[in-house]
Amino acid sequence: MRFPYLVAFTALTVGAAVVASAQAQSASVSSTHKKVFGYQDTQTGTFHPLVHAEPETTPAPITGKYVLTFTITIASTFPAKSVIVCAADIFAASINDTTGAGVTYEEIATTDVTLAGTTATCKVTVPYSWAIPAASGSVQNQVYGTYSVTVLDPATTSITLASVEGLRSSTGDLLIPTTVPAHGATTSETVDVTL
Repeated sequence: MRFPYLVAFTALTVGAAVVASAQAQSASVSSTHKKVFGYQDTQTGTFHPLVHAEPETTPAPITGKYVLTFTITIASTFPAKSVIVCAADIFAASINDTTGAGVTYEEIATTDVTLAGTTATCKVTVPYSWAIPAASGSVQNQVYGTYSVTVLDPATTSITLASVEGLRSSTGDLLIPTTVPAHGATTSETVDVTL
């Protein structure tokens, strides 16, 4: 009567082996085949996979500074001790032509000196930190800048229209490279102005 026990033991052993084999085969198939999500065209039977769009990542910031030296020649007559304000405005922009995503930055810095004599020098340092992706076939980057030099009346003790507009001013475009500088770069520019 040992025969039924032997049959039961063999059946259990074979069953366990079949289950183990099926699990191994299932693991093997799932590790070598990736699921592709999509839809099947019911008229043609063609399978169309869904496009997988990678989310845009934020690039590491590019840091550096622009150092602008203003050499000012005084050709006009101003009150003694007038204040000369030098300002720089740096813009950086990036746009992805494929996705339409873009970023823009504006950096503004000013400094002032007191008028004494027929020349003056201002130095404006504009530090920046921009998270701009690298330029490519679909990513367009641009940098540009403007400057202004304004003479303010020293007798002005409160903000009025005359004090904001100044006695005389000069503005223009900075002749800086239009490409995004390398990380850690110092970009220097000299601006000659006559007031």
